[in-house]
Amino acid sequence: MSDGFLDEFGSFVEFLGNLWGILAGVSALFPLSNLLFEVIPTDPEVLWALAYLVDPEGLLTTVATVGSLFVILWTFGQRYRFEDWRRRRVQRRAWLTFGSAVVLLVAYLVLYAIAAGGGEEVIVGPTGESSDLVFVLYQLAMLLVYAGLFALTTRSFVLLGLVEYLDIPE
Repeated sequence: MSDGFLDEFGSFVEFLGNLWGILAGVSALFPLSNLLFEVIPTDPEVLWALAYLVDPEGLLTTVATVGSLFVILWTFGQRYRFEDWRRRRVQRRAWLTFGSAVVLLVAYLVLYAIAAGGGEEVIVGPTGESSDLVFVLYQLAMLLVYAGLFALTTRSFVLLGLVEYLDIPE
């Protein structure tokens, strides 16, 4: 990486001390705090297929946090693309991204409810018999939806922060 990128990224990290930056930081670190406050359910008894592999809560939290941190850096790396846009266009993109995160939250809660309501009986193959592969694929979908929810929430806040940081015109 060039020194210019690192200097500018350092400046952006300082800028993240404002409201949008705080929101981006909270959304990036929310998966960790979710272990304490359990706002979005991650009960290991429900995440039964992932329990074969690792601690399901730890896996969800780690993937969601790393994904959110990646999105902050990736979005900042695209900052010059947004300089050519108008403020309203970037704000609209932020709203669409946040809306997508809400859709993923609903999808996660639906998948979670299915699993919590006797998922082993509900999630079956076409023959009526389930397999470990079906369970693992189901849980993988839950993992991706959970991590995507936080990544998209983080991106929406970073986009709003970039509007102010780059002083994108109306």
